Amino acid sequence: TYPNQILVYNYKTGSWAINDDCATVFGYFEQGTDLTWALSDPLQWSDANFDWNSSVIQGQHREILYGTPEGFVLILDTEVSRNAPAMQITNITYNGNNTLTLTIISHNLTSSPIEFDFDYDFILLEYVEGDSATMTALNDKIFAVDQVLTANTIVIVVPGLLSGTYNGGGTAARVSNIQIKTKQWNPYVEEGRNFYLARVDFGVVRTTTGEINVDYYPSSTNVSMIDGGVQTGSIMGTSVLETFPYDPALYPLEQFQEILWHPIYFQSTGEFIQLGISFDLNQMLDPNISLEHFEIQGMVLHTQSTSERLQ
Repeated sequence: TYPNQILVYNYKTGSWAINDDCATVFGYFEQGTDLTWALSDPLQWSDANFDWNSSVIQGQHREILYGTPEGFVLILDTEVSRNAPAMQITNITYNGNNTLTLTIISHNLTSSPIEFDFDYDFILLEYVEGDSATMTALNDKIFAVDQVLTANTIVIVVPGLLSGTYNGGGTAARVSNIQIKTKQWNPYVEEGRNFYLARVDFGVVRTTTGEINVDYYPSSTNVSMIDGGVQTGSIMGTSVLETFPYDPALYPLEQFQEILWHPIYFQSTGEFIQLGISFDLNQMLDPNISLEHFEIQGMVLHTQSTSERLQ
């Protein structure tokens, strides 16, 4: 019924992206006062996940607002690494078979993958009021959208929750799966040669618990080398890019660095090689991973030329 994607243009880099979201209108807002410590109670310093010099909390700074189908009005904050709890849960039906039907008016969610394996929608449930079993099973948990019944109802799987009572207050926040594909690389294209990609060093902003998968596809194909490596037992490493510091006993300075350089090793050669960066199912369902900040500052490719293009 309503749009569920936003086409975003980065005017600094000249690049495009698509964000899964439910904005129906955009506008401007200029707040009159700053957020101060005196006015922030009960927010504590350790709980603030933003900078205090952020433009979002500065008075007289123009903010971008957007509205949702349910009437939420939100501030577009580029410094927050998660989506807002902007879908209210009107009702929960306990189906008695480890599934729940959630009534979320005009939710715009889908259970059908588009490009990546886990491109369907996931939601984070918060503020659910009900019996203790319901609140324990649902609050601060991430669930995949198992079925979309109507424009207002979805089904999720909650193992062990067969019955209960929902008193209201619950919200759902979309959990976005980062899905990045690089260009098809070949540093030796002018020499007419294929190339071997040994490893890539990723410069990432340090997080507490973050990680993400790095897949790779040779010779302008969509053949996943991770899937092939797992099926044949020849995978080298896990292809998981960890954005948190390594063991301090081995890498003591990483605990204090803002940028971490972590390598991913590959074992492929081809006319071109393309990288795909995204969360897998287990990473999507873990709030300590999928809600973490993810930012790549740079990449260093370690390569060598191989055979001629037609060989």
